Amino acid sequence: MSQFNKVVVAYDNSGGCNKALEMAGFLKKLYPLMDLIVVHVYKEKLINVPVESKELAIPGPRIETYTVDELSAPPLALENNAAGKSTHAKLVNSAEQAIYNARTELEKNEVDARYKIIEGNPAESICDFAEAEQADLLILGPPGNTGLKQIFMGSTSQKIAENAPCSVLIAK
Repeated sequence: MSQFNKVVVAYDNSGGCNKALEMAGFLKKLYPLMDLIVVHVYKEKLINVPVESKELAIPGPRIETYTVDELSAPPLALENNAAGKSTHAKLVNSAEQAIYNARTELEKNEVDARYKIIEGNPAESICDFAEAEQADLLILGPPGNTGLKQIFMGSTSQKIAENAPCSVLIAK
């Protein structure tokens, strides 16, 4: 096997990608002059997370039943968070957090790397990045999709393996 000059690790901040980082770190120790690049595809989203606060509690009306046309009906649940529950917007899959986690993982094993955040479709963007960097090897985590989603859409790992401009190692 020839020496690797440039290795790209696709990192999505999932547990499976830690195995990819571990393998990349092993290769970097075998080939100290190798250029190691950790790449993350920017894909942030906001979710609402319930938060309880006694200060926000609003007492609801004390109505036992409603009577309409001589028919009784229980009251409907209120949508105004009367029980003191509120929501906060939380950033999920932060690119900066992903890079921080990858850096922390590699630095605890004394492995130097460069870090890059890219945008776009994960499979296409990673393949384009590996081609632009003239990578010798691309290391990926295991496929994340299961069941019907994988049957109809395929996994990102599978798409990268089929279209990558270099050899691909899928860590399991």
